[in-house]
Amino acid sequence: MVDAKWRGIDLARAYLTRDRVRVAACLEGLDTERLECVLGLLAFSYDDLLGDLGEPFMKVSDLDKVAAVAPLETELATTTAVHRVAAKEVGFAQAMTDLGLVDRIHALSICSVVMLLGAFGHAGAVAHLDEEAATCERMGYLRPYTLT
Repeated sequence: MVDAKWRGIDLARAYLTRDRVRVAACLEGLDTERLECVLGLLAFSYDDLLGDLGEPFMKVSDLDKVAAVAPLETELATTTAVHRVAAKEVGFAQAMTDLGLVDRIHALSICSVVMLLGAFGHAGAVAHLDEEAATCERMGYLRPYTLT
C-alpha cells in the first residue's frame, strides 16, 4: 500500500512537471496486483478531492495539456476517455471501465491533476502533493523505491 501511495503521488507530480520520462517510469515493471493497488489508492484520492473541492469543471484544453505527457501507447485512449467525460457523453465511471488497467491509472491521475490545477494553480497543486508526501514521511511511510 505504501508503494502504491507513493506511485500515485509521484505520477501526479510527473504530470504536473510535464516529465514524460518520469510519468512512464512510475508504473514501469509493476505486476497486475501492484497496478490494481495503485488504481485503488488513486480512486480513493480522487474521491477525497471530489469531497474537498466539489464536482470540478474540467476544461478540455487543460485535460489535453496534462494528457499530452502520458506514455504514447496510452495517450490516445486516455485522452479519448477524459474528453468523453468532459463532454458529459459518459460518466467518469463508465469512461474508466472502457479502459485497460494502466490507461485507467493514467486517466485518473490526469483528471486529479487537472482538478488540482483548477483549484490551486500550478504552485498550489505542487504544494498539495508536497504536503501529501510530507504526511507520508511524518507517518513513517518512506518512499520504498528510488526515483530515477
